[in-house]
Amino acid sequence: ENYGKTWKELRRFLSSLLLYRGLKLHHLTIPDRKQQPNTLQEFRLDFDDATTYHTTKTHSIKEIISYDAHFDRMPT
Repeated sequence: ENYGKTWKELRRFLSSLLLYRGLKLHHLTIPDRKQQPNTLQEFRLDFDDATTYHTTKTHSIKEIISYDAHFDRMPT
């Protein structure tokens, strides 16, 4: 999804992520993926959003940087 952004805007956003100090990428494990259906059902999210939300909880992440408004209503 591009959330109404142009490819140029998305490219700029993704490139800007390289400038964040302390930014870490988390890779999903099989147990993480196995938990996703529960998160999908509990919060009525799509697969990508459920993956992101579950990962934040698993790794005690406090903030999500996203254009997706679904995360504005999620419990922290």
